[in-house]
Amino acid sequence: MPMRHPNEVKNFVISIDNIGQEGLITEFEPPEFKTKLNEHLAGGMGSNKKINSMVIEDLELSFKTHHLSAEIERLVGVQNGGKTKIRSRESLNDDESPTTTPVFFLAEGTLSEVKHGSRKVGDRMENEYKMSVITHWEHYIDGVEERYYDYPTHEYRIHGVSQW
Repeated sequence: MPMRHPNEVKNFVISIDNIGQEGLITEFEPPEFKTKLNEHLAGGMGSNKKINSMVIEDLELSFKTHHLSAEIERLVGVQNGGKTKIRSRESLNDDESPTTTPVFFLAEGTLSEVKHGSRKVGDRMENEYKMSVITHWEHYIDGVEERYYDYPTHEYRIHGVSQW
């Protein structure tokens, strides 16, 4: 029977380059992992066949805030050699259990985009930040490695098992 994890986020705290952003970040979207597929057409084949290229497509994550933050704004672009670390600590729960399950994410990459949403009198503003060119990613649930990706060493693991 597959292991089922809780799916309700009770709380999360994000730090950016070791500066806590507690209460400032309202939404966090981790990257989507996709394997690049190449099309192959050999002689005599009637149509193309997709072949796993053993390469992960570029990773991107985003987060939203209702406040303008000078600390975050300074990191957009090429500050610190273009490398920014984002850590997220979450607690998950479901209706069937009174306990929470800890979740940890770590990403290293470049904060490459900021989108200051529209402003309307009386409405809360929303700012969206994107981190692209993620070169390192770690994801743990209850202390167990779920996914690990490190571009410089070309290491990619799911549940501790190498995918290459």
